[in-house]
Amino acid sequence: MKHLENHEFRCRFSSYSVRGGRIGQPTTYGFTTDTVHFTARYVRINLVNAVLFNNPSNWYTPTLYEVRLFGPSTADATGYSKFASYNFPTYFIRHSNYTLLVDPNVSPALDSQFRVVPGLANASSVSLESINFPGYFIRKNASNQIVLAQFDGTTAFNQDATFNLVAGWADSSKVSFQSYSAPTYYIRHYNYVLRVEVINASSTATVKSDATFTRTNY
Repeated sequence: MKHLENHEFRCRFSSYSVRGGRIGQPTTYGFTTDTVHFTARYVRINLVNAVLFNNPSNWYTPTLYEVRLFGPSTADATGYSKFASYNFPTYFIRHSNYTLLVDPNVSPALDSQFRVVPGLANASSVSLESINFPGYFIRKNASNQIVLAQFDGTTAFNQDATFNLVAGWADSSKVSFQSYSAPTYYIRHYNYVLRVEVINASSTATVKSDATFTRTNY
């Protein structure tokens, strides 16, 4: 009987309507429950090779007999949310050309729909995954802009794509997005484009309103 120390696999998955999909980067895992972050209609796991516990230099291609994927059945996992600007209530957060902004005329409507999932860097926080670009999350970039980017599994990506949902700066019944990687920074819209800025109690009423959003769940 062969005892595996670890194995390497590639995960191929497709979106709701596209066959083939993308191929993830090879990753080495042990026999643990591994977390994946994507929404897909089809999933294919290809085992590449494996290391024998009693002979690490002996690589071979094993056979995969069964794959089971389990996920939560909560509303956050199965539904989606939209976020309206507090001071421009008919304007919704959306992505357009991988840039996040607020817009009153969202087309296609899916651009303004996001799945709120446990934070990529901290499960107590949240990450926002695009409905029509599964596997793409909003994140802050090096210029402090909020963009839509494909999950790459790096620590930097996970942290920049994680936010704390806190009481809204302008209205505690609404929400504000606090950056996980830069906790003094919050998402706000400026000239309708989303970015993160330092916001605190002394910030102006306009800035606090720009950083406040109404969440609606579907």
